[in-house]
Amino acid sequence: MPYKYRIIWKRGRVEEVCVEAWPKMKSLALSHEKRRPSFIIGKVKGIKVSFLRPYLLRLQRKYPSKMQKAKLIIEIPDGDIRSISEAYRIGFAATALAKSKSINEAEKALNYILSCPDEEIWFWTSKYLKVIGEGTTANKVIKAILQLC
Repeated sequence: MPYKYRIIWKRGRVEEVCVEAWPKMKSLALSHEKRRPSFIIGKVKGIKVSFLRPYLLRLQRKYPSKMQKAKLIIEIPDGDIRSISEAYRIGFAATALAKSKSINEAEKALNYILSCPDEEIWFWTSKYLKVIGEGTTANKVIKAILQLC
């Protein structure tokens, strides 16, 4: 995989979780990726971060992590497909939480995303990130997930 994955958990008055994919080596980075991630898998801010907190704490114990001021950065090991799948799962869950309109909808989406097989996570995030599926928008993918629940 040409990317390294990071989960950034900003703590403080307003919590934020962001799952980012960075080029694995500087030589692979495009000009606009020098100091920015190649893409963001998912992001959520505010009170909805509390839904992800138990999973983030588990990942913090499982993978190498470091604190930078009020940020906890969890580094996902390179080449470990299971770990990368967990990063995609948390990122997609963060996106679904951010787009959900009610607490009930958020709970259902989170339960589905955290319990479905890895293959479904790869499928849905590929559609969400527009890797597959012409004419598919991010909002359509999230609506489909929320309807599945």
